[in-house]
Amino acid sequence: MAGGSQWWPWQALQALTLLSAILVMADSSSSWTLARSRSPLPPSLSLGQQKLPNLSGLRLRGGDPQAEVDEMLKTLINKSPVMLFMKGSPSQPQCGFSKQMVALLQRHKIEFDHFDILQDELVRQELKRYSKWATYPQLYVNGELVGGLDICKELVESGELEKYCKVDAGKDKITTEVIENKVTQALDATLVKAEDLSDGCGLKFSILVVSPQFEGMPLIERHRAVHAALEKETPDIHALTLKCLTPQQHQAAST
Repeated sequence: MAGGSQWWPWQALQALTLLSAILVMADSSSSWTLARSRSPLPPSLSLGQQKLPNLSGLRLRGGDPQAEVDEMLKTLINKSPVMLFMKGSPSQPQCGFSKQMVALLQRHKIEFDHFDILQDELVRQELKRYSKWATYPQLYVNGELVGGLDICKELVESGELEKYCKVDAGKDKITTEVIENKVTQALDATLVKAEDLSDGCGLKFSILVVSPQFEGMPLIERHRAVHAALEKETPDIHALTLKCLTPQQHQAAST
């Protein structure tokens, strides 16, 4: 460029990047509005799948950010009668304390759900404030904090752990016998065989159903029929594996 320095494309890109940064900083100084989720548990708080939005530094117009976070944490804590907030998962714990807690609960056949705090920094930091408990793992029963590993060990020694973790005492227990009877009656099944695969991380069942009602029925409709028969029980079942056959299919598979 005559009479002056040349303006290279990379310099133009730098200038645009700097301008964008200035606009973002200017925008961040204004009030932010965070839309409230209508659902009790927003998708961003799904267990270990998506992270909660990072609310640090945001100022909500017409709302209390701390109250909203507390409400989300309360919903998460009450997701299951027994909730364990840990590092990692029961099958792959990421610290020794979490591993010991999982082993303790499984040894005493206490069914629980879990949340991996390593997957969500907001939950990891805010739950410590909410519970007034600075370390993990944290065990909750019916929405109330029981404590960490040391307290649970003391409860084991005193024989009180099962009492603390006894939930919904008046609720009918879901057993293989209950499942087999309900499915047999609902589907006029010639054979129902349920196997309890629960491992301390929630109720898990594998069910074989043989019924003449499955004739001409697509596989997905067969599964829906079994779920309908167990409509009252399925909300409390963590995992359900189904094999739905007609009598002819079952006979062929057995030979």
